[in-house]
Amino acid sequence: MVFPATSSANGASPARLPTLIPMYDPQRDVEGSASLVPHMSDFYNNPLQTSVLRSLALDLELLDAHLVLLGNQGVGKNKLIDRLLQLLGRPREYIQLHRDTTVQSLVYTTVVEGGIVKYVEGPLLRGVRMGRVVVVDEADKAPEHVVGVLRSLSRGGMSLPDGRWVGKGGIEIGDGFRLVVLANRPGYRALRIYSDFRRLTP
Repeated sequence: MVFPATSSANGASPARLPTLIPMYDPQRDVEGSASLVPHMSDFYNNPLQTSVLRSLALDLELLDAHLVLLGNQGVGKNKLIDRLLQLLGRPREYIQLHRDTTVQSLVYTTVVEGGIVKYVEGPLLRGVRMGRVVVVDEADKAPEHVVGVLRSLSRGGMSLPDGRWVGKGGIEIGDGFRLVVLANRPGYRALRIYSDFRRLTP
């Protein structure tokens, strides 16, 4: 994917050369590439949004960084990330947090098969193992200990409720795994999330 060159303030000369971002190889995750890549038909490009997408793509794909997007409710954080992942062809797992979110609910979900309740991998653990982008929405509404677990994961590992370890020496973190944390801007909680996650790489 190529982002076009940007112009200088007076438009006389290019301020930046075109930026080449490698596309995701669907053979790395056939199932995810077939069903989990966002599709947006109502996104309208403009120079400002293209510049923001370029910066996000550089951090996500070339600098191998996790992302934190803070902004007022309704400004389009989800749309920007979904559009970027669509352009890159990146599979996405989505989690929406709330005040009752627990670590176990992030890692496992329950399904009923043949009248039997079974625990299966939740989107977070599945995204970690498969090397997908995990979008964590409404992070400012989550309890402190849940944000702490996500912060630990962004720094290389996390402990599961059943005692297993995700990271080196345990469940392997898939190549290409990224966290994208979205939070509403006003308030102490959003500032705390920004402080917790800044300057983080996998």
